[in-house]
Amino acid sequence: MKNIENFNDLIKKVDLPLAVILCFKKLSETYLSSLTFDQWLDIYKCAPSERETKQMVITKISELVATLDQLLEFYNNTPSGSELEQLALTEMSELTAILDQWRKVCNHIPSGSEIKQLSVTKMSEFTATFDQWLQLYQCAPSGSETKQMAITKMLEVAVTLDQWLKVYRYSPSG
Repeated sequence: MKNIENFNDLIKKVDLPLAVILCFKKLSETYLSSLTFDQWLDIYKCAPSERETKQMVITKISELVATLDQLLEFYNNTPSGSELEQLALTEMSELTAILDQWRKVCNHIPSGSEIKQLSVTKMSEFTATFDQWLQLYQCAPSGSETKQMAITKMLEVAVTLDQWLKVYRYSPSG
């Protein structure tokens, strides 16, 4: 009980993320398991570059990632080129299975990435409506076959004046 009081005092002085880092090895697994994804993300941001501590925090985060939105937040908070970024990209490719999730991935991943290309490919597998083809068009790389296919499909399914105007605006000859 005394240790818990000391830990709570430490949290009041330095906030939860730093308190967890300072006492990481002394905290029970029950307590560590009670922390939320957002708390672990804050802990990661404060974690020292020491490999062992960072790796333990990464493990906890990867255990708690449950939604694509959490994965995207995780990805957006990772250093470019890091193993953490690679973990987030791998998890995204495994987690995403429907069009809206692939669109989110496409919008957050830099051009040229393998995951970006995979997201465009997956989006084309799930696309059927005008708005979905428009989203695919907007995500596809400039000059790509996918971009041309999306314009062609938009032409095939356009019904309203607004849709026809969008096709005209986005088509290369428009």
